[in-house]
Amino acid sequence: MVAQIHHINDAALILMRHQGTMKQRLAAACDELWAAMENPEEWPTDLMEHASRIVDKILESSAIGNPVKNMDERTARRVAVAITRLAAELRKRGLVPPVPSDK
Repeated sequence: MVAQIHHINDAALILMRHQGTMKQRLAAACDELWAAMENPEEWPTDLMEHASRIVDKILESSAIGNPVKNMDERTARRVAVAITRLAAELRKRGLVPPVPSDK
C-alpha cells in the first residue's frame, strides 16, 4: 500500500501560497484532498469523518469537472480553513510530516 494521506500537506501548502484566487487554490487543493483520501484505512476514523464532511461541503456546490466553480467566496474560505485545520491535526498526531512553514 502506498501512503496517500501525506497529500493533505500538499493541499495545505497550496492554500497557504496566495498564488491565484482562493477558488483557484481551493480547486488545486481539492485534487490533493482526493488523493489523500484514496486509502481510508490510513486515517483515524474521526479525521476521516471530518474529511468526508469537507468533501460533502465541496460537492454541495459542485459543478461537473470543477468542484468549486459554483462555490461562493465565503464557503470557499471556510472549506480552505477546514482543509488546513485537518492537515494541522494530522501533523499534530504525527500521521504526516511537518510542512516547511511548521518549522
